[in-house]
Amino acid sequence: MIGSTDVDPSDPIPKDVIEGNFRQKKATVEGVQLELAVVKQQLENAHEQMRKLIGLYQTLQAEFNGFKAQRAVELNAMVNGGPTERLSSADDRSSN
Repeated sequence: MIGSTDVDPSDPIPKDVIEGNFRQKKATVEGVQLELAVVKQQLENAHEQMRKLIGLYQTLQAEFNGFKAQRAVELNAMVNGGPTERLSSADDRSSN
């Protein structure tokens, strides 16, 4: 027996119910699109920061390698009693 609150499956779905469901799904899709746009911007910002950090790391690494090379020259000079200038500077003077 079908009561007054039961829905008969043979009855067509009212147009306003279909439109309401459509609007709700459309709003959900638009919300997801907005969230994706925000996440994409955050990812681009993080990527830019990462590139800057990599550049900083490479600069620091190059400076550290330069200091290590200079220290090796200085230690060699202390042990062998030679000059404490960088080898490239000594080479430049000897070629003049």
